[in-house]
Amino acid sequence: MSTEETMKILERKIEDLSKQLGATQKLISDLTEFLANFTSHTAQWIEERRKEAEKKGEKRQFYFYTRGLVIGLIFGVIGNLFVSYLMKAVEILNIPDYGWVLVTIGALAGMLILIWLFERETKKILKEGLT
Repeated sequence: MSTEETMKILERKIEDLSKQLGATQKLISDLTEFLANFTSHTAQWIEERRKEAEKKGEKRQFYFYTRGLVIGLIFGVIGNLFVSYLMKAVEILNIPDYGWVLVTIGALAGMLILIWLFERETKKILKEGLT
């Protein structure tokens, strides 16, 4: 083989390698662009999920605050009013001890039923709001 033929063969191989290198660089460029877009979309998706979780957390905090406030009012204000009324009724009507105990147990049961109903309704509202 002559030097000229060897040079042509080498030039063709260099051209083939150059084309392969160009194709490889294009693939790497496309892959880099895809990864950048994918990362951007993933970051945006994560941020949206974080905001949703934050909203749910705020709703949950409001739920617990409201529940505690209402239960505190029921037991505090209404309970004190009931006890005052009951003590006056005992004095005025001369209710016997067993009657007082029965009325107290009934009143406590009624308050617990009210709290249970309130709890059920607020959980239903909260569940509807979180979905």
